[in-house]
Amino acid sequence: MFKPSDRDVFSWSVPDAEFGEMMNGHILLLNDGYVLVDPPMAPDLVEDLSVFGKCLGIISLGPAHKRGAMTLASMLKTNLFVPDFAVDAFGGSSETVKSYGNGSSLPGNLKAVELQTKIGIFGDHKIHEMALTDEKNRAFVADACYAFDGKMNVAPEGIMPNFSHEQANASFGEVYHKLGSKMTHGFFGHGVDLKGNFGAEIERRKKEFTLK
Repeated sequence: MFKPSDRDVFSWSVPDAEFGEMMNGHILLLNDGYVLVDPPMAPDLVEDLSVFGKCLGIISLGPAHKRGAMTLASMLKTNLFVPDFAVDAFGGSSETVKSYGNGSSLPGNLKAVELQTKIGIFGDHKIHEMALTDEKNRAFVADACYAFDGKMNVAPEGIMPNFSHEQANASFGEVYHKLGSKMTHGFFGHGVDLKGNFGAEIERRKKEFTLK
């Protein structure tokens, strides 16, 4: 069920019933357990996760990827970390629902990086989500970018029809300015992960966009 994305990162995928594309969840292995990032539900998931030990927390990158995070947090009896701008969508803060903001340090030595566009990307919906980076210059990203066939796309490329260059430009600007070409691996909420060439793909796409 789980596919390796790096020595300590695994992923799994389930189809999105609304849009049809695949949704990815990620497992970051630690010395004393694991952390989940944007986990979608799947049959027998809790049982399958038990091989990795104890869940030390679930991190949601935004309300659009709320999916199975709340259910899994309850089933695994672990804390759910949600962006401060999305707390209300998860029912508010509580003993187990904890908010985090831009620059916050999270379980697994992950650092939160806020991504936000000024224009609508998916129809009228702007991108407003968190990305996570680590000391190895790897990034977990929800919707701002993803990859197909080893090539990086920026939202809404490859998912929404009839999108504009302005929309793609806005998404790329956030990825470039907030993450940058130093990134090695990209672990994405959709498509496939980029292993070792995330930064190179950002640089490859740079010439297509106007950065502000």
